[in-house]
Amino acid sequence: MAYSMKTREQALDYCSRGYTDERVSEMMDVSKQTIGNWKKLLFTTGSLAKKKKRSYGKPYKYKPEKIIELLDQSRSTQAAPSVDDIVKRLKKTKKKKE
Repeated sequence: MAYSMKTREQALDYCSRGYTDERVSEMMDVSKQTIGNWKKLLFTTGSLAKKKKRSYGKPYKYKPEKIIELLDQSRSTQAAPSVDDIVKRLKKTKKKKE
């Protein structure tokens, strides 16, 4: 569950006032583990902002701008091109290893 920055700050404010993590978790309806994670995040990064998620998978093989440009060119001359046509114009193959 995602918590707002205000909730995070308020929970850690209670902790700094001397409340135990268990008591804060009951008051704020947040798990003790989450409070511990927030403390660790604040200590290591100096901020309670959410971590940027790592992107998975391979990056785009073809730049979206280039594909849009090719689509626009083909619309003015003929029917919509197939993916194969676009790949040929980019002078690429669809093989996995390249």
